Amino acid sequence: MTQPSWLPDPEDPRAPPQEVWDRLTPEERERVVRALPSDMRLDQLMEARDAALRKAEDEARRAEGEARRAEEEARRATALESEVAELRATLERLRRER
Repeated sequence: MTQPSWLPDPEDPRAPPQEVWDRLTPEERERVVRALPSDMRLDQLMEARDAALRKAEDEARRAEGEARRAEEEARRATALESEVAELRATLERLRRER
């Protein structure tokens, strides 16, 4: 039996990058798959899923907070622009009255 042109690192077993996988023959791919560990327990998979969900939820909360802050800043900017326009109108009126 010949060795595939690519094998997982025993210290960090992972599937090969897509470009490597694309170059492997069907037989080499089968050998690579057999060389990968398949002993992940269900609890490990669920922990990984839960961690990914928590991360996504945290990112969503952070994005929602940033959106709220941006909306508030836009509201304040609009209010300040209105106030500046009123002050300019008042200043112009006062200059004309002199």
